[in-house]
Amino acid sequence: MNIMAKVVTVLVFLQAMVSQLRAVDAQGSWQIIQPNAGISCMHAAVTHFDTIIMLDRTNTGPTQIKLPGGQCRKQRLERVLKRDCWAHSVMMDPVNGAVRPLFVFTDTWCSSGQFFDNGVMVQTGGDFEGFRKIRTLAPCAADGNCDWVELEELLAKGRWYSSNQLLQSGIRQIIVGGRNEPTYEFYPKRFAGEGAFPLAVLNGCCDNLYPFVYLLPNGDLWIFANQDSVTLNWNTGKVIRTYPKIPGNPRNYPSAGSAAMLPLSYTTGFGTAEILVCGGAATGASQSSDVSAPASKNCGRIVATDGNAFWAMEDMPFQRIMGDMLNMPNGEVIIINGAANGFQGWGMAGNPVLNPVMYNPGAGDGNRFTVLAETVIPRMYHSTASLLSDGRVVVAGSNTHQFYTLTGDFPTEFRVEAYSPPYLGAKKVF
Repeated sequence: MNIMAKVVTVLVFLQAMVSQLRAVDAQGSWQIIQPNAGISCMHAAVTHFDTIIMLDRTNTGPTQIKLPGGQCRKQRLERVLKRDCWAHSVMMDPVNGAVRPLFVFTDTWCSSGQFFDNGVMVQTGGDFEGFRKIRTLAPCAADGNCDWVELEELLAKGRWYSSNQLLQSGIRQIIVGGRNEPTYEFYPKRFAGEGAFPLAVLNGCCDNLYPFVYLLPNGDLWIFANQDSVTLNWNTGKVIRTYPKIPGNPRNYPSAGSAAMLPLSYTTGFGTAEILVCGGAATGASQSSDVSAPASKNCGRIVATDGNAFWAMEDMPFQRIMGDMLNMPNGEVIIINGAANGFQGWGMAGNPVLNPVMYNPGAGDGNRFTVLAETVIPRMYHSTASLLSDGRVVVAGSNTHQFYTLTGDFPTEFRVEAYSPPYLGAKKVF
């Protein structure tokens, strides 16, 4: 290739790159990257290959993608299809939108999961026959054939609506809470025959499922349920600190607020940990089945490592339940998906919130939130948001119905979108 041809090639490449960057405006932009993923994505996780593991319940009945090679799941405890030839999990390549069906044997409805430091996904619990199950998936590249493996080992307790947190060793997780299960346990076990351990902050009837769990810089755990939070020394099993109750409404399932630990900073030696908790259903809405109750629009921020920790409160631009919060590459936090009324459950929410917002933890009072470009696709119950290595956010799922329903209000959603935040725009690069 002569020098002129090389120059032309470079210029064409740069023109294409600039053109793509300028498509991202000041509020970001949306793109559908897969019109039908085959399943409605209830859980999602991005692997170190930048592929996306997507999971739904197994008791939905037929999905829109079959298992390969005539394979069928024959699960005698399954309550919908005893012989099920449909996939309920897929692996997605966000580069081209391609999906590959995965085989999951027991019900993953409202299960939980976390990666080990070697990239292996550990997925625990679920409903009915999946209640005490442990599943793993060792990820592979987009053209690989990795799949779910269900272990013979069982959890000490049934875990439905639990939360998993990787511990500092990178090879052990703690699994916290669950419906009617105010305990925690470890995987793998620390010693043979180890069971579960009680945790009082998980007690009570309501709004304490899918607790928020974060590993603090000193190795302790910050655990939040309903409106209460504690620090747990998981090595000794002792609760070493109780925090003030967050003002306002309950924040956990089915009241469905969201939370994120803010980025640790070198300026404090990575020793100061702040947690942001936002939104959720109105107090009592889930107990009274008030689907029209306005969701909360307030956020609380607490320095969990501060000796005199307190909740600093401020309002979001929108009221929101069932939002997803992600730490972004620029140190900010995106709050995306959800609804403005009701609470979490089948048909229990309305008025979808279509605009994400970006939270800048370093900005001053009244200037932390920025409203971003809206999507046209409601994402409410059982929807997901995942950050890719290229800075985009992949948004999938939303099924407010017990089974896949293609008509009426808020039909089951199979489309997958990618949201490009403003930092991917031309002005941020050039």
